[in-house]
Amino acid sequence: MSCYLVSDKHINAMVSWAQWNGVQFRVFVGNGWVTVDYDKVRQELRRTNEASFQTRYAHRDDIQREHEPVIGKSGPAPSAIEALKLCDCYDYQANEFEDWESSDA
Repeated sequence: MSCYLVSDKHINAMVSWAQWNGVQFRVFVGNGWVTVDYDKVRQELRRTNEASFQTRYAHRDDIQREHEPVIGKSGPAPSAIEALKLCDCYDYQANEFEDWESSDA
C-alpha cells in the first residue's frame, strides 16, 4: 500500500463540514469528556497523517510537507457525500502507524 500526505485543504474541508453542521469533537480526559477546539482537531489529523507517512516511508529522509494552513471556516463546506469521501481517503492515508486505532484522529 502507498501513503501520501493529504493537503491541509483536505483536512480543513473535513473539519469545516463538521463546523458547518454543528459537530463537536470530544475526548475523554481524566474523569470526563472535554470538547476539543476545531483547530486542535486539524492539528491532530495532520499529525496522525504525518505519523502514518513516516511509518510507511521511514527509510526516506528527503520528503518534507508543504503546509497550506487554513484556519476556520473558509468557504462552503463540502456536501455530506464529499465529506464522507474525504474521510474515507484520509482514513486510508492515516492508518499506517501502529497507534491508529487508538488515536484521537
